[in-house]
Amino acid sequence: MILSKLSDLCDIRSGYSFRGKIEESKDSEYKVVLAKDLAPFTGIDFGSLIHADYSGRNDEVLLRDEDILCIGNGPRLYSAVIRDVPENVVPSSHIWIMRLKSNVISNDYLSWSLNHSQKYFQSMSQGATVGHINRKMLESMEINVPDLQTQKNIVELENLLIKEKEVFSALIERREKLINQIQKELGNSRR
Repeated sequence: MILSKLSDLCDIRSGYSFRGKIEESKDSEYKVVLAKDLAPFTGIDFGSLIHADYSGRNDEVLLRDEDILCIGNGPRLYSAVIRDVPENVVPSSHIWIMRLKSNVISNDYLSWSLNHSQKYFQSMSQGATVGHINRKMLESMEINVPDLQTQKNIVELENLLIKEKEVFSALIERREKLINQIQKELGNSRR
């Protein structure tokens, strides 16, 4: 296992800084990713993004498959690997874009590692109530990098955990409905 700075593993850049409030423009060919649009582990629902005018000239902020997006503001900082990215999608400036430049780490493992680094983010974040992670803090973050097979195993284990949570949540919801139905029927039988 090696310990590497995040800046040695990937390029980090912020999303596009729109001037003022982002206004929806249905005629625009560009879609904008806001912090609220990024879900930890699952990524983005591209169909729900708003269209907005983008006057940027830097194609480097346009999203690509396998980019890692990281929310840099808020009470909990998290990331997700994005896939099946349509053309002309631009993240706002509150989102960090990470692109691997090393083949010793996988995107999924790096995202997992970032999502499990909340203590680091809390200790380094600026701001009294809403934390903020700047680029230097991200670049200097140290990541434990095991071999690629171990990374794959960790990510698979995390994915299984997420699926188990979904199954248990659905089971709990069904049992609650069953209990409520029983209670309703018992209440009706007393009349």
